[in-house]
Amino acid sequence: MFHQDKDQAIEEFINFHYQPNDDRCLDITEKRETFADKTIRQLVSKKYHLELATLSNTKPKTREKVLTYLKGLNGCSLRQLSRLTGLTVNQIVRA
Repeated sequence: MFHQDKDQAIEEFINFHYQPNDDRCLDITEKRETFADKTIRQLVSKKYHLELATLSNTKPKTREKVLTYLKGLNGCSLRQLSRLTGLTVNQIVRA
């Protein structure tokens, strides 16, 4: 409570509310860098010599290697990988 008197309490609350502070609770300051779909396809094509669309039909060990590599990239979301590979998000998480 700021003050016993209601009007004084409201005035002190308003002053308190407008005081500058260094709180950074929910401020998101940095923008996340993301890869374009085309870039991800090129990375996989160069490194593993296969197309992402055929990943669901490849051997499980190869699929796991590719998914582990892609999950390690910063800027590549699970939903994006799911869309590109045709696999479910759960399959990608488990790899």
